[in-house]
Amino acid sequence: LHPAPGNIVTKHVVLSDDEGNSAPEAISTRMEYDAGRITTRLHAGEPAMSTRPSLDRRDFLGATTAAVATAIGSSATVEADKKKKLVIVDCHAHIYGTAEEEKRYPTIAKPYRPPAGTGTVAHLRKNMKDNGVGYVTAVQTSTYYRFDNRFTADAARRHRDFMVGICTLDPDEPQSPWVMEYLVEKSNVRGMRSIPGRDGRMDSPGVRRLWETAQRLGIVINSLTSRALKSQVAEMAAA
Repeated sequence: LHPAPGNIVTKHVVLSDDEGNSAPEAISTRMEYDAGRITTRLHAGEPAMSTRPSLDRRDFLGATTAAVATAIGSSATVEADKKKKLVIVDCHAHIYGTAEEEKRYPTIAKPYRPPAGTGTVAHLRKNMKDNGVGYVTAVQTSTYYRFDNRFTADAARRHRDFMVGICTLDPDEPQSPWVMEYLVEKSNVRGMRSIPGRDGRMDSPGVRRLWETAQRLGIVINSLTSRALKSQVAEMAAA
């Protein structure tokens, strides 16, 4: 790059925030070459001027490189800031009550227990902080509580700043649609884990009632099934 006297070379670098708006630290650099004089202006809010007379070609290239490097450095800073704002969500976690909590939330006869000291809300919260996880979806632990969703629902309500709950309901229980409505209205439950009915089908009348209720309430359906029943799930989803 070796402009003739009187030519103007302009380099613009615009940085944007997460919403696409021009960031206040946006930088534009302008190199003016006029009758043997070059003026370098860096604009970041109020212009800061630095003037050097009679720069030769090497000085001109050096100034241009420095300006571009400054702009690239600013872009890297913005990208780093964006990465810091990345939100990580654990979309499938199971939670278990402590020994003290089991007095209020009894388990099934032979529950599947996690290793001692793990699986509690406190343990989950620590793992989230250690790994930079911002939010979690707590799925009803059927191997521990079966269809009793009280522990999951209460935990999601108490910790709504970082947790939502997913309930699991018995498709063959006539009161299940009402229970779903109650959990969504009174607790921080935002989804239902759908399982086949006692007939082994995903399109059984009880499952359909639960899906219809979930759709009306505007919550997510988390389908727990096998490949053998995928056509039934597809048909239900398309209905």
